[in-house]
Amino acid sequence: MKSVVLLVICLHIASGAIHSWKAYYTGTTGLSQFPEFVALNLIDDQLMGYFDSQTNRFKSQFKWMEDNLGKDYDDQQTNVLQGYPATFKNNIKVAMDRFNQTQVSSRCERLSGFDWTLCDESLLIVWRVFVCRRDCRCFCFSEELIVKRLIAADERTLASVTQTLSRVSDKPLESRRFRSTTILRHQCDLTSCVHSFQQMYGCELHDDGTKGGYSQYGYDGEDFLSLDKSSLTWTAANPQAVITKVKWDSTGAFAKSETNYLENICIEWLQKYVRYGKDTLERKVSPQVSLLQKDPLSPVTCHTTGFYPSGVTITWQKNGQDHDEDVDLGELIINEDGTFQRASTLNVKPEEWKNNKFSCVVEHQGKTIREILTEDKIKTNYAPFPIGIIIGVVVAVLLLIVIGVAGYKVYQKKKGERDSDNIIITLDYITCFKHLCANI
Repeated sequence: MKSVVLLVICLHIASGAIHSWKAYYTGTTGLSQFPEFVALNLIDDQLMGYFDSQTNRFKSQFKWMEDNLGKDYDDQQTNVLQGYPATFKNNIKVAMDRFNQTQVSSRCERLSGFDWTLCDESLLIVWRVFVCRRDCRCFCFSEELIVKRLIAADERTLASVTQTLSRVSDKPLESRRFRSTTILRHQCDLTSCVHSFQQMYGCELHDDGTKGGYSQYGYDGEDFLSLDKSSLTWTAANPQAVITKVKWDSTGAFAKSETNYLENICIEWLQKYVRYGKDTLERKVSPQVSLLQKDPLSPVTCHTTGFYPSGVTITWQKNGQDHDEDVDLGELIINEDGTFQRASTLNVKPEEWKNNKFSCVVEHQGKTIREILTEDKIKTNYAPFPIGIIIGVVVAVLLLIVIGVAGYKVYQKKKGERDSDNIIITLDYITCFKHLCANI
């Protein structure tokens, strides 16, 4: 069963699916600078349509959509989605009652024991700041790693988010701080505690000719209800969802209608979209592979980018054998041109990969690219600070200290107020400084 998380935008690549259409609807409360409702439609994991309660307007993302579906398509989608914010807001209130979350508490510490007041602001970003920085298409597949985990944040998640942002940011994350991060430090009162309600559904065409579909609801980043198409019933993920299950299963009409939509109507539209956008959706672009390293002691990353479609496999080999240990596979991220990027990091010490034959193996659309890990193939922005400059600076500082001491002595002698204690302290400092200099 697919997992629902806040905004659920982390790319899920269905095994064997050659084409897919997905919808992600998310309502939130307690995040004043975020839209209360967001709807995203994706075709083959590319954003094809976007709506939020602040713009109150659906916007198609591909020219082929306007050329084939007409300008009325956006108006029709807008009319449908404008009724969703109120429904999702009401669903959040109902869920809060069922989970007994209406009482006032000192902090938002509901999930994972996370204390919002201890959150490191440098790791987080605000919706509008990012939207202004990048177009929506890129936003939906990189910034979502922040947004989807705001509720269930913990140290591991924040570390993962930081790593992801450092890959997609224009500049290294360490050198920047995003504005307005206080949104994540809400004190929990009757109006500001963060909650979310979500709906995720979609359909897929597989390479063996079969089709699939799913429909699922989530609350506060956890599964709530999911459709069982085989029995035409709904499955409750927790006791609080049983009330809704009983209600929806009472006649069976909702499950039947949803199943019919997923297996027929959704598939028909998916095939239509693929036919209209064939030049974009069925193109094949091989990945560019690079070996990256921040500095000589950092792990080496095998970075692939610019490939389409999204299915790519990145593995490491050591002396011709598969090497699965000490390897971190990153999230799949979409580029602004609709192609994808992904990275795999090899966490071994430099002496290990220098004394063995490590290779990064990338497989995409039947093509295999192999990069042998050697020092001359690594790309890095690291530039060691010239030792000559370091020595020059140290000598200059040392000279200034000596001049200062000499001037101090002359001054004290003229004043007749020589203070031996101060001189001892100063000379001791010079001695220590020379000691440090000798160890450089």
